[in-house]
Amino acid sequence: MANLPNVHKITFDSNLISSIHKTTFEKQENVNILSVWNNKIEYIQPGTFDSLTNLKILDISGNPLLKSYTAESWHFCNLADRYKFFLNGPIVYKTFERSAYTSEYCKNMNSYSLEKCNKPEVNIMDCTNVEDFDDAPCYLKDQNFTNIIFKFPKDFYQISVPDFDEVESNKFFNEFNSQQGSMEHTQYMRSLTLYETKFDLKQLTSYTNQRTNLVTIKADTVYMSSPISISHKLVIHARIVSLDHPITMNMTRAQFFNDTKTEAWVQKEEFYTVGNVLMNQRSYGLVSVLKNVFDLPLPNGKSVCQPKVINVEESGKDITDWYDITLTNLMYVSARTLLDSQDNSLLVNDISNFMLGFVYNNTIVNSQETFMAVQKYKRILELNQLRKVHNVPSYSVDTISSLANIMYDSMTLYKQNELAQEEQMFIASGRAQDMKVQFEMIEQQQELYFEMEQTILDAIWAAADNNWNFDFEHRNGIENQISGSLDDIARQMLDMQQKDLEFALTEAENSVAHIKAVIDKYETQVARFILFTQASIDVQNELMERLKDKSDKMDVEFSKFEKAIEDYKEEQEAKAAWGIFKAVLSIGIGMASEEWDSGGIADAIDSIFEIMELLVELVELGKTCNDIQDMINDLDFSGIADINLDLDTTFKNTLHSAVEMKLKGSSFDEIERTATIKLDAMNQATDFGIDGVDDIMMACVSVSDVGHQIITEAADFADNVLQLSERQDELAVAKQDLNRTVAQVEHIKDLLADLQKQREDFENGRETARDDYENQLKDMEARYKNITEALREEYRQNITNAFLDYQETFHALTEEYNDKIYLLIEGIHQKFFGLKSHSMNQRAMIMALFLDYCDADFYHTFKPCEEQHLPLMSDEFDTLLEKLIFIEWDSVTANENIPGTPIEFSGNFLIEDNGGVIEETNYFTVERLRNKSEVEINLRNLDTTNHFDNFWRVRIERLSMVLLDEDDFPIQSNGTTFGHEIQIGIHYPTVFNDTDFTGDKQSFLALNFGCNSDYVTHGEEIEWKSNCQVDEEFSQKNYKPAPDGIFSFKVKNPEMIEMERLNKVLIGFSGTRIRGKWGIGDQET
Repeated sequence: MANLPNVHKITFDSNLISSIHKTTFEKQENVNILSVWNNKIEYIQPGTFDSLTNLKILDISGNPLLKSYTAESWHFCNLADRYKFFLNGPIVYKTFERSAYTSEYCKNMNSYSLEKCNKPEVNIMDCTNVEDFDDAPCYLKDQNFTNIIFKFPKDFYQISVPDFDEVESNKFFNEFNSQQGSMEHTQYMRSLTLYETKFDLKQLTSYTNQRTNLVTIKADTVYMSSPISISHKLVIHARIVSLDHPITMNMTRAQFFNDTKTEAWVQKEEFYTVGNVLMNQRSYGLVSVLKNVFDLPLPNGKSVCQPKVINVEESGKDITDWYDITLTNLMYVSARTLLDSQDNSLLVNDISNFMLGFVYNNTIVNSQETFMAVQKYKRILELNQLRKVHNVPSYSVDTISSLANIMYDSMTLYKQNELAQEEQMFIASGRAQDMKVQFEMIEQQQELYFEMEQTILDAIWAAADNNWNFDFEHRNGIENQISGSLDDIARQMLDMQQKDLEFALTEAENSVAHIKAVIDKYETQVARFILFTQASIDVQNELMERLKDKSDKMDVEFSKFEKAIEDYKEEQEAKAAWGIFKAVLSIGIGMASEEWDSGGIADAIDSIFEIMELLVELVELGKTCNDIQDMINDLDFSGIADINLDLDTTFKNTLHSAVEMKLKGSSFDEIERTATIKLDAMNQATDFGIDGVDDIMMACVSVSDVGHQIITEAADFADNVLQLSERQDELAVAKQDLNRTVAQVEHIKDLLADLQKQREDFENGRETARDDYENQLKDMEARYKNITEALREEYRQNITNAFLDYQETFHALTEEYNDKIYLLIEGIHQKFFGLKSHSMNQRAMIMALFLDYCDADFYHTFKPCEEQHLPLMSDEFDTLLEKLIFIEWDSVTANENIPGTPIEFSGNFLIEDNGGVIEETNYFTVERLRNKSEVEINLRNLDTTNHFDNFWRVRIERLSMVLLDEDDFPIQSNGTTFGHEIQIGIHYPTVFNDTDFTGDKQSFLALNFGCNSDYVTHGEEIEWKSNCQVDEEFSQKNYKPAPDGIFSFKVKNPEMIEMERLNKVLIGFSGTRIRGKWGIGDQET
């Protein structure tokens, strides 16, 4: 609209307006009434009404398509509350920015007064009793004060503060912000960042002084044990912020009216959806608080303007600085310390879930480095959730001990280099602090000079005669002081450059060489997981093809079964059996084709409601497998080494949810047992009148077996990728550290060079301005005896201007110099953070070895890690290295460390084709092997006399299978030469249970391991051509499982064997075991 200053009322009623833009009502500040009633408005640009500072009536009703409006100025919300705008909607949000219309608004508020503010001192405005300034700033701008005091409010509800236990007393965390244990540097920093796990705001007074402009606290938890007062800006970024007391803020007048992006008196609040978490940000006065919240608050009723919820991804807001790589790594060390000390598992989960939710993808945080670092929390969650499940070692002792030795040697040298760098940086920091002190002395001397010069100038201009009685002797003393300080600064700069930084650079370069050695060796660990991951993908693809085939065949058998039970469909037992088979078929087809028949599953549940929870769990497991399979199909196999970088967030979440899948794979076993029971009940109820029962049961078992294998393999894959992701992150960060190690020192050298240049500019600029002023005074002194009034006035103006120029030049140069020296001090401190960040990554790499050791020792001896006095991730670096080198890797396979003596044993299980039931399950073992050439068997279930229960640490070292006919005679091989043997492939269980020395059951997770047990026959004699035998306790993927797990047996060449004659199966096994104290007498065999 045109500028119409005399317009007081604008109406656009009953038009076809669909949107209103921000510039529409600019320069219409006298409008009192605005109506856009009964239009088609869908959108009003944020801040559109802000320019209407005299508005009293606003009618936007009759626009049902308009859902919300966003105000950008504090004063519009004041008008909206005062004159009851928006009583009938829409929703009004606020995203306050500094308003260009405050002056216009305040013209209408001249009568406003504020009784809750008072002036206890001449220049101090005390507004500590004010909860909401409302229109008070319009009144305050006309008041005479230099400082104003008011309060950032405390929390309305008390917020629980977690207990960090070991972390709170740990030296690593307590000294993380220090320089060699000293916090003296904080007194010389204008902008200070503190990285904390749990921080009490009362400590701020120890770290701040008159130099401090800004303190940023990045932590997990920030709280207040007592009230504080601040005169600097305070920014808090934390998961939990608990303010039990208000924060008293002392602002200068200039700060209050001019120094913030939003007016200091405005309480700004917004909510942000960041990945999977909700963040709340409040800003008021000197304080800004960002914290995690779980729910949006209800409207407070005090104002029509409510905080807006902003989606970070959609808005494009830059949140790079909210949670950076340093805080991410610090909290990882904290969570890992809590995990290993077992102090607070709930807090471990809370920290990990928050970090994973916040750093949802790298585009949100705009930092690939931070995104990569956060992925390590998935492994922490896995370890925390599966504490009772233990990993079977997946490495050779030679490989891991070699890596440990190289890491110890290289990291010992690395630590020495880091300490040397720390020492030089500490000296450099001290020099920079001395430079700052010397420069402040220059400022004081120069201000004294200006003060004394002004006194003399005032006397000169006030003199009534032409006698020159003015003494400038003070200049010599002041100039000597300034010159001395400048010389000292120059000397400190030279020493820093020639001694500290050059030496630090040399040590940094040495450190790079040592870390390269660690990286080269650590890459072998990554290569190991890459191989496992690729192998797992191949297995899953093969299993999916098998599941499709088995499901198709079961579909055929199920159709036959449905027809066969037509006459018995009213029998409850028949309905239950039908329901079981329908459920298994639907789940199998769903997993194989990703087309889930929800109606079929619902019908199955309706027929056999008692297993509803089991079926729901199986469906969830199946869909998770589908998710993993989808992601596998999208993988670039050539880039699998960079899997942590390339996988999208959905896949990472899928991996995390798949970790527990191994433990749930037994759901298929349970459904098989239920099917057997229901089938027997149906046969009894129908007097065995239904045909094809064995066929449908075999088809059901086949689908269940493959489904179980897929779930196990998918979980195996997830675990591999999570570990690969963790190792890849550590490698990537280590490689980045290589570049940063030297780059940070070079950056400090650049900052020092800038400061040296600025010092020269300062000296030259100050000298030029001083000489210009003092030379004019000398010139006037030479002509003073004969000076005329006109000439005196001319000198007065010129000298006064030169004196003011001198002051302005000095202050401008001072500000520029201070900027440079503060940058130098902060740059040096960033190097300290860099060294600590390097240390955190090295700690992670070392702790991975301790975790490998823990897995191996528990697998071998059942001794939990906490009994081994292993270090915490946050222990002194020397402690980590010392305990690393003291690990006796050879001992993890030594029998003398086992609290008992393993005794060799051997035995056989003979399985006959008699439809026998084992533990309530009709396994049809022989029939399945005869018809399908493969079968899965839990050896523990074959022990019908429970003989294994008398022993603990039962380990199978050798397995074999011999095919027999009905007369117990071996089915003959198709010859005795190479290629004619009966080939039996055996896969060990990836999940198995073993008993420890107390009689408690322990679960183990292992990688997929297969071997062959091939033989040829000479009549009754068996000649073994290959043995499925593990000689070492563990090595790479080889391991010795316990009997209580699913072993897979497959005849690989059934076309060369008379499989139709198969009637019995002989399972041979041998291994070691230890008699339990609870065992009853029985001679070892």
